[in-house]
Amino acid sequence: MLEMNIPARKLKMSAVKNIVRFPAIKANGGKTILVESILESKYCLHLEFDSTVETYIPQPRTFAIPSESEENRYTPD
Repeated sequence: MLEMNIPARKLKMSAVKNIVRFPAIKANGGKTILVESILESKYCLHLEFDSTVETYIPQPRTFAIPSESEENRYTPD
């Protein structure tokens, strides 16, 4: 069983992707997290100021989505 607080994948700095360092307070124990776009960093900022959010996890776990013919996998951003 996968735990929700373990990232599904680890992001690395890249010359091709727009990896952004975000200084999180509510995620990763208050340490900087890496996100894959400016849009994701803006959403993290929204989560930081949302009083109903206690914590959030970058790169959450991968989910199995069963269908009639096969099982697909989805990792949310």
